[in-house]
Amino acid sequence: TVGGAAAPVPVTATAEDELDPAWSPDGRVAFVRVDPASHLASLWVTGAGGAGETSLAPFVAAPDWSPGGTEIAFSDPDHGSHLHLVDAAGG
Repeated sequence: TVGGAAAPVPVTATAEDELDPAWSPDGRVAFVRVDPASHLASLWVTGAGGAGETSLAPFVAAPDWSPGGTEIAFSDPDHGSHLHLVDAAGG
């Protein structure tokens, strides 16, 4: 513990910056990963323990899950900040 609180548990372990985590209704985590070389942000999903990371879309910010956990909404700041939906399962 740290100061009486439980220590944080890492979900991912990469050299990239990872931002804007969002929990799904079934326990998965959507997040934005920024490549340090290109500075491109992409949408990723992983299990709560970090298993099964999947890249879903490039050029993203502020992911948010649909109530049923089947889609993820996000904005696209590199292309006019329009809103988009992507299937959370990929493909």
